[in-house]
Amino acid sequence: MNAQELRQRLIAALSILDESSDELRELDSAVGDGDLGVTVHAIVTAAQSALQELPAEVTPEELLTLMGTTVSTANPSTFGSLVGAGIGAGAKAVSGTTDLSQEDLVRFGFAVTESIARRGKSGVGDKTVLDAMVPSLEALVNTEARGVAALELAIAAATASIELSAGEVAKKGRASWAGERGIGTPDAGAVAYLRFLQALHASL
Repeated sequence: MNAQELRQRLIAALSILDESSDELRELDSAVGDGDLGVTVHAIVTAAQSALQELPAEVTPEELLTLMGTTVSTANPSTFGSLVGAGIGAGAKAVSGTTDLSQEDLVRFGFAVTESIARRGKSGVGDKTVLDAMVPSLEALVNTEARGVAALELAIAAATASIELSAGEVAKKGRASWAGERGIGTPDAGAVAYLRFLQALHASL
């Protein structure tokens, strides 16, 4: 997948993701300030604008670097800052690549999670976006599935992990302030990531 193909897929997926903004706002309101829906909508709007204006001659690394900066600055939020910086780190992981393979995308994804874990001082089990991201990527390591089938594996892994972590107490972010009151409510950031994967699937 070259940069222009990636651009078109992201534009289509982001349009679908925006439909989840209200759901994410309500979910985040249960244990936090409810800003995630606003943040996601702001990210979608800014990212689509940036992608539409992207020059034809651009590399995947340049596109993803732009996305990282755009996500970081679209709306003042911890989620946007962490994810944006993660995307920027992921862009460096695919430096020099003109056509992204599935393995390249997995490498990109793990670089994103490593950045989020380091900057957010969090890990799998803390009831954050990482609880969805890491399992979805691990599902793609050494699999023979490709394309839509691989994406479906990632979605299934993320879904199962979110359902499992919903029964835990959040250890990071505003959600951790809710303590046991948050048990039974899935992490809004993790759900946002799942909705993005599902949006990618729906856009194919």
